Amino acid sequence: MRDKDILQKVLENTEVIKQNTSKLEEKNKKLQEELNEIEEKNEERKEQLREAQKSFKKIGCNVKEEVADKFEELAHKLNYLNTSAMCKAYLLLLLENKEYQKTFVEYSAVLKSESGEA
Repeated sequence: MRDKDILQKVLENTEVIKQNTSKLEEKNKKLQEELNEIEEKNEERKEQLREAQKSFKKIGCNVKEEVADKFEELAHKLNYLNTSAMCKAYLLLLLENKEYQKTFVEYSAVLKSESGEA
């Protein structure tokens, strides 16, 4: 009888293990599906980014090395990754903010008058 009870318990445990394994496999399958969806979305985003980048134009300027070094120091000081990121942020701010545009025009006028161009 004892063996029979042990055997019964083993069978019950085996059934529980099968059920748990089945549940885990189902969860695993769902997670894999979610992962696949995320990967597909990431690929779509990458493709959209590639397409969007085709419509961008590059603007920039050439400066002396010491000026570039000063800009790099300023970018680092302002916690930008690089001068390009800092310049982009400033240019967008200038483009979107009327007060900055006004100040920029005034500053340009002062520079021109100081250099005798006015």
